[in-house]
Amino acid sequence: MNVLIGSPQESVLERLGIELTDLGWTPFFCDDADVLAKSLRDQSVNVQLIVLDATIALNSLYKLVRDIRDNQVDTYPYLVILYPNNLTTIIGNELRIQGADIVLQMDVERDILSSHLHASKRIVEHQLKQQVLQQSLWNQANHDPLTEIPNRRSILRSIERQATLSHQRQNALGLLMMDLDFFKNINDTYGHDCGDIVLREVASRLKRCIRTSDAVGRFGGEEFLAIIPNCSGEELTRLAEKLRQSVERPVSYKQLLIPISMSIGASVHFQSDTNVLDSLKRADQALYVAKEMGRNRVVCAWVLDEYTAKIG
Repeated sequence: MNVLIGSPQESVLERLGIELTDLGWTPFFCDDADVLAKSLRDQSVNVQLIVLDATIALNSLYKLVRDIRDNQVDTYPYLVILYPNNLTTIIGNELRIQGADIVLQMDVERDILSSHLHASKRIVEHQLKQQVLQQSLWNQANHDPLTEIPNRRSILRSIERQATLSHQRQNALGLLMMDLDFFKNINDTYGHDCGDIVLREVASRLKRCIRTSDAVGRFGGEEFLAIIPNCSGEELTRLAEKLRQSVERPVSYKQLLIPISMSIGASVHFQSDTNVLDSLKRADQALYVAKEMGRNRVVCAWVLDEYTAKIG
């Protein structure tokens, strides 16, 4: 775990550095309040504990404490302030109100300082365990455990968010429903272990093909859904074809090459559409047609719409 020690005095930095290193912390040092605040704001240092000598910013100490708290949104570093003996108790109380966790006199006995630092370490360790647990629970709720990409629940939430953004920006939202062809035959012929490897490999190939602004998730079984913001028409068709071709390569399993292919249905959601789920249904309908036409192809919903209109 990392600690940031701030003091304009070399002797204080050295003393605290030794003390905290003995307690198992990795120290970072700073002798300027502005540099310290900027480092935390820019997140150029990742620390769980901050120990400040109050003389680093006597004239703006309250502001520095507020800046530390305001700029640490995702994390909560434990903040210890050591102040000169001539500072009043009122100032110490105000520092706690502004966000300091512990306020001690600079010449505090070593045993007392050590006990406070031990306590802060236990608190920080508990916080880190809670963060890991929360992240694990979030991943379990939002990611498919097999393919490690967003699950159905998560990708549907992403559709709603992206539809709102598309409406605000007045651009199109591309949707791709994708389904592995004859996947049941793979499970029946080679076993479910092979099927799992195929699903993981397909998810990996899809992720590599899309842009950082796009999203892909496992919609269910062997079905995948990709959300492509600000993309429509020929551009969306080209991307869908790129995805189809990337999946078409065989997957290696126990010295065997398992042939696979994917059918894709594409649709576009415009801000004038009433419901993004209607656009998703059109992509699903296009996927159904792709399978009916022989699989391993891309079918676009707008082509079906034009054909239906003509034969109306």
